[in-house]
Amino acid sequence: MRSQQNGAASGALPLPAALDAAAPSPRRALIVGATAAGDALARDLTLRAPEPILPVAFADDDPTRLGDHLNDLPIINLDGDVTRRIAEGDIQIIFAGADRARWHHLPIPVYDAAAYYENAWHKIPSEFIDLEWFDGPGFLLLRNPVAETGKRVFDFVASALLLILCSPIYALVALAVKIDSPGPVFYHQKRTGKGGGVFKVHKFRSMRQDAEKFGTPQWASENDPRITRVGNFLRKTRLDEIPQFWNVLKGEMSLIGPRPERPEFDDKLREQIPHYMTRYSVRPGISGWAQVMYTYASSVEDAREKLSYDLYYLKHGSPSLDLNIFLRTVQVALTGKGR
Repeated sequence: MRSQQNGAASGALPLPAALDAAAPSPRRALIVGATAAGDALARDLTLRAPEPILPVAFADDDPTRLGDHLNDLPIINLDGDVTRRIAEGDIQIIFAGADRARWHHLPIPVYDAAAYYENAWHKIPSEFIDLEWFDGPGFLLLRNPVAETGKRVFDFVASALLLILCSPIYALVALAVKIDSPGPVFYHQKRTGKGGGVFKVHKFRSMRQDAEKFGTPQWASENDPRITRVGNFLRKTRLDEIPQFWNVLKGEMSLIGPRPERPEFDDKLREQIPHYMTRYSVRPGISGWAQVMYTYASSVEDAREKLSYDLYYLKHGSPSLDLNIFLRTVQVALTGKGR
């Protein structure tokens, strides 16, 4: 499995202030919302922020939670407690979500949590945005038909060439799959496409023929015993994905875009993750920003994290970002560091 957040463009982790005598004292931060997303933000600020920041408390408007703790940080009142602790100098910055406007009257900086994630870690957690966020700047691929048409033309030409160039590899991989384990060479599976439609994705089979013998969809896991010996190699080098150039040629997929999920999983994830289905606003891709920045999804929390990278791609999708993703994908294929 690739390490999680295995390529953040922000570079090496900063030294903790205690280990760096020249480092300034960390700014003491309040995080609005004692939620799983707020807890994740607190951990990220502690471990990976581009500046020294020390989360000291969560603020929440649920009166039943006041006085409780979330991972050792106290949960305080949104109004009185916050004002008092600011006056005492105990809170120096605030990280807020979609309701950040209510804090602008305070005499300290109020950071948009989504924007901070976007700039520092190149992802946008869906819990920190609302529908109005999608009306903001960016979203070149969603709003510019010329850009979308250009991407489609490139996908068509490139996938046609790749299908021809990879034809010798097709034969070798097909022979290896057939020799290694009984069953068909190709595996066809329903996936969700642009706009929520369903199509069949094509792959070289990398699991046993009876991988889902009881008919229940399952996420692949690390060291999954259903993966064959050849299949393990195909997954690490991404060779199992080669038949999807045909999906790209047909217009069902793009070379680069959010990875399509199985409809059975989407039905579950859309109920638990805010704005989940927005990832299908564009054609899904063979590779994507989430694929090169995170691991394969094997849980709801993994899917939540991958969506944060998909949202970043939806906002910043461009030829230069596509090239970045392509080069990272080639590196994974050549080094066999995939999963």
